[in-house]
Amino acid sequence: MTTMGCKRTTPRQAMKRSALRKVSKSPRRRQELRADETWARAIIDRAGNRCEKCGRIGTQAAHIVGKRNKVLRHHHLNGVALCPLCHDWADNQDPAAFREWLYLNRHERWCLIAGRFEGKEPPQSPAQPPDRPV
Repeated sequence: MTTMGCKRTTPRQAMKRSALRKVSKSPRRRQELRADETWARAIIDRAGNRCEKCGRIGTQAAHIVGKRNKVLRHHHLNGVALCPLCHDWADNQDPAAFREWLYLNRHERWCLIAGRFEGKEPPQSPAQPPDRPV
């Protein structure tokens, strides 16, 4: 047992308290974390708790435009429900392919979020064969 102040606590309790202090330093940060959880729950519920890319159960909410953009951080269109494998694919393995998938499969969200607010152009659509003269 360790002593914290005048109370005696177990190491586990001390670790728990220090973790809480790290996470919840300010009321603003606590409010932001609650908003993140609410936003994620709404994104996952909208998808029926399934990955929007592969259909697996057990999803995470992924941002289309990153969390650093405070205007869009909790916008309902700025999220896609992905399983952990697809989330890793989107963030780390092939972000360009993820943007293309968004453009092809979630076109409205891509245009409203990525196109309008970040000034990004959507990825090139797959090459179309030229029209043949009749």
